[in-house]
Amino acid sequence: DCTDGVILTDVRDAFFQDDPFKAVRQPAPVMVFEEHPQNTATHWLTEIPVSKCRNYHFNDSNPMLCSGSTMGSREGILAYIEIMMEEFDYWKTRVECRSNMPGDDQSIHNYLYYRGKFPEGTVSIPHRTGPISVIGFEADLIYSDQLLNRHMRALMRIASSVKIPRKAGKRVAGTGV
Repeated sequence: DCTDGVILTDVRDAFFQDDPFKAVRQPAPVMVFEEHPQNTATHWLTEIPVSKCRNYHFNDSNPMLCSGSTMGSREGILAYIEIMMEEFDYWKTRVECRSNMPGDDQSIHNYLYYRGKFPEGTVSIPHRTGPISVIGFEADLIYSDQLLNRHMRALMRIASSVKIPRKAGKRVAGTGV
């Protein structure tokens, strides 16, 4: 019999620095984890599909919850999976709920939490305070900044290799050539 805590996580972007259960003496039935405070559930990833499918609107005080990181007790996680599956079944049978964008699990996860549909005792863990630290927002900022810097360096290399022609032996203003 499995009686320990359970963790559900994405695999492509999950990194463990320690046993996440070390910090949790008695896991809540379900623990959901908040994204960076700048990401609220009104973000298009959750707001658009949920408003179309369920005619429900989040407010700016609802932190975005990461569907890729969920922990809890064995019983809590089994109930969580059942509740998520029921909602997926609802969404897949209605045209207004279908979408080609990735992230429906995030939309559904947030909708169910804020509607109080998860097991009693479910808790939301504030950003970077629990056994799981959701860093998607920060990682995206870092990646975008590095990508921009890489493109800027490439443009500077190209620009520095371009020969600017002189007009009749005169310097072109502002070019130093």
